[in-house]
Amino acid sequence: MPEAKQPEEKKEKDPQKRERQKRIFRIVVPIVVIVAIIVIVIWRLHARHFESTDDAQIDGHIYPVSSQISGHVARVLADDGQLVQAGAMLVQIDPADYRVAMERAQADYNNSLADARASQLNVDISRTQSKSQIESGASGVTNARAELAQAEANAKKLHDDVARYEQLLPKQEISRQQYEQSVTAAKVADNTVVQARAHVRDAEAQLSNARVSPKQVAATAERVKNAAAAIMRAKAGLESAQINLANTGITAPVTGVIAHRTVQPGQNVSPGQELLNIVPLNGLWVTANFKETQLRSMRLGQAVDVHVDAFNRNWKGHVTAIGGATGSKTSLLPPENASGNYVKVVQRIPVRIELEPDANREGLLRPGMSVIPKVTVR
Repeated sequence: MPEAKQPEEKKEKDPQKRERQKRIFRIVVPIVVIVAIIVIVIWRLHARHFESTDDAQIDGHIYPVSSQISGHVARVLADDGQLVQAGAMLVQIDPADYRVAMERAQADYNNSLADARASQLNVDISRTQSKSQIESGASGVTNARAELAQAEANAKKLHDDVARYEQLLPKQEISRQQYEQSVTAAKVADNTVVQARAHVRDAEAQLSNARVSPKQVAATAERVKNAAAAIMRAKAGLESAQINLANTGITAPVTGVIAHRTVQPGQNVSPGQELLNIVPLNGLWVTANFKETQLRSMRLGQAVDVHVDAFNRNWKGHVTAIGGATGSKTSLLPPENASGNYVKVVQRIPVRIELEPDANREGLLRPGMSVIPKVTVR
């Protein structure tokens, strides 16, 4: 009998259990639906204040370091991943040839200085000699003309005496010997006049030659100008040699981490050849490609929380620029939409987000890291 009653009791309890479950389901389901609706509404209201994208990465300047001269690499003092300070020596090119070239340029410069000094001395000497020659020539002309005047006056007096003696000789007031002596003296005086005139011509010729000497002084002065130009040319050559010698030591332009080192000791490099890159860890920013529909409320200066996937941390920043064109327009091969098979695609526009000045004080962030920026638009 007891065994027969047990199935009947189970049958009576099952409907009661199912009824309780139905009552609980009727109570719980509406509550869950209401909670879900509230959560969705709250999430939607909250999401309206933010715009985010996973198409974003950290960007930064990458400084290529190249050689300005050709030469043989003697030493390489930096390696990939090494942090270097601005001004630190990175690569040393063998300076022997450039040191010799600088010494040669220094000798050429010293020689040009000596030539210029000698040319200036020649100008001073020529100017003094020219002045002396002109003064001497003028004095010679004056003296020669005075001698000529004296000789002509003496010859005139003697010719006058001869004419007077010719009148006195027939009267026998003078002797023939006295007359002949006066004639001889007149002839001698005439020769003296001829010689004096020749002296005047010689003196005038010397004065004329002396007056040409200023032109010679001017020519010497031009040589001084040429020497000055040679000094400038030699100085430029010396400075170029000094610059080339200084360029044998290649230093870091900024503080950063070495990346993509391609130079090796013993390698021959040429001007402009890229040797390595330096990536600064300061001044980083985020380039986020937002959909064009996400830019309705986005403005410059809006705050941004940048989530870095690598560290599962957030960094602070703010919007500083919105791109002037979509990414497709600035690509290497922009799309051509003139065909009839056009499909409208939501475009993306790059937005620049500057991180806080001390955001990378720990040196964790690197250009190229994936991030998720969250812009507060309201």
